[in-house]
Amino acid sequence: MESFQDRLIAALQDRIPNSRCPLCQQSDWEVAPGTYLFRQHIHTPGGESIGNALPSGALVCKVCGNTQFVNLLVYGDAFKGDL
Repeated sequence: MESFQDRLIAALQDRIPNSRCPLCQQSDWEVAPGTYLFRQHIHTPGGESIGNALPSGALVCKVCGNTQFVNLLVYGDAFKGDL
């Protein structure tokens, strides 16, 4: 079975084949291991905290360290087992 990193790289290459870092303009990326979960918190007048979560993969530019997060929900069931 392919690793999470290999599958995310393949999925991104299909959608954005020539991606470049917006800071240094290089195209030398690596995928950080594992997934990241960003939580949305909405505080209600009653003091409750409600919200959704955004599962993401992290791309790190190997030249300058810029880190970009991609929403794994966009890829449907491709990463369902990783969440």
